[in-house]
Amino acid sequence: MPSYPLGKRTGSMGNHTKYGGYVIDWKKVRHFVAPDMKGCEFKPYVSRRAEEPQRSLTIQDFLPTAKKV
Repeated sequence: MPSYPLGKRTGSMGNHTKYGGYVIDWKKVRHFVAPDMKGCEFKPYVSRRAEEPQRSLTIQDFLPTAKKV
């Protein structure tokens, strides 16, 4: 086993050619399907004019049924 990392488990997306090029096999490329966002009120970014929270948030604010560790 080598003493260096061998990869990031991304998988190959094509093949190397004998001339040093790379050919992408589009059947191996991952495709992500995004939901239809028509009528969505969410915005992609937070405004610079957003107000600071009034207090610090805890895990119980997000998960009221979470057990304390």
